[in-house]
Amino acid sequence: MAHPAVSALQIDEYANPKVFDRERSQLFHPGTGFSYLDHDRLWAGSGSRRSDGDPRLLITRENGKVRALANLCSHALRPLVDDDIVNERTVITCPYHQWSFRRDGSFVGGPGCEFADDEAGVAERRALDLREFETIEWCGMIFVADVDRVAEFDADLAALDSALKRRGIDANIGSDWVLHSSEDDHYDADWKIFLEVFGDCYHVPPFHDGLSAFADCATLEWEFGEHFHAQFLDFAHVDSSSAQYAKWADGIAKDAAGRGVELDELAVAWIAIYPNVMIELYAGLRVISVVIPTGPNSFINRAHFFVREGTEEHAPGLTAAMIAAYAETAVQDIELVETRARGIATARAFDLGNAGYLVQTSGIGPEAGVAHFHAWWRRTISLPR
Repeated sequence: MAHPAVSALQIDEYANPKVFDRERSQLFHPGTGFSYLDHDRLWAGSGSRRSDGDPRLLITRENGKVRALANLCSHALRPLVDDDIVNERTVITCPYHQWSFRRDGSFVGGPGCEFADDEAGVAERRALDLREFETIEWCGMIFVADVDRVAEFDADLAALDSALKRRGIDANIGSDWVLHSSEDDHYDADWKIFLEVFGDCYHVPPFHDGLSAFADCATLEWEFGEHFHAQFLDFAHVDSSSAQYAKWADGIAKDAAGRGVELDELAVAWIAIYPNVMIELYAGLRVISVVIPTGPNSFINRAHFFVREGTEEHAPGLTAAMIAAYAETAVQDIELVETRARGIATARAFDLGNAGYLVQTSGIGPEAGVAHFHAWWRRTISLPR
């Protein structure tokens, strides 16, 4: 039976500039919560790069140490880096006035910069260092975290580890998984709607013909933590109306046979770690996607596609089929997100009150992820700073 969730977001909490400002300061502000920044499989070795998940930050690696630094020159507050190219030099240099910083954020110098050798001079130089933020690493992923809540986040990730290990899978993209491609999808909608769609298995059978023939929603199992939810679905084993999903199913069987292993019954694990990263563990394909809000009613979803080494050797054409199938569902998800955004706008224009999302919770609770995300949002947005 459908019923309104106690914590359901209300229509005036979407596409609202004031609410968005609170989200930026409470959910996406470095050091006040827990959000994804990067993955070590996206670039290797030492160096620095603008963060994958938040362009306001830099990620640096040196001697195994990972740091998150403000992407902001202390001279005139311009971004130090405006692209995603990996800088392998030992210093990060501002292109505007040539001020330079080491990978640990310490200020090196700039034209005309002179400091006394006394204590005051040392303090003056150190005041120009880049701001550093606390990080947590998990399965190759880098998160920025509230320094006072690290133990809380570590416990949540340990719970997710246990959920994955009980099913014999691992979120880590190991050495035999390689980055195939990345792409950005731009949405005209509030970023929260994407998280709703991701946590909603209820819409899959009626709306995603290809996906529902690949993964069986009747086998749905949930796992929840304070800051995540995860869905696990077995293979559907039915004929697909999607040629690409049919090729995917055939191809992973060939790939397993070529590797001399049995194909597991688990078709996919969908994992959302709030507020901004989703990990999708499919048979043959792994996807990391990050939501990057760009305004009260706009965001980017950046997806990175990883395939196992040797895939094309064992099953020629499988990689293209998997990514094409994923793209079919992604196009449908854009429609789901943007039609809800338009519907919320219409409800506001019609002054239909402040009705929330009527979450379907009967049986296996196919929209339980929506309710969980809403409850997390309401709990987290109200935390004191």
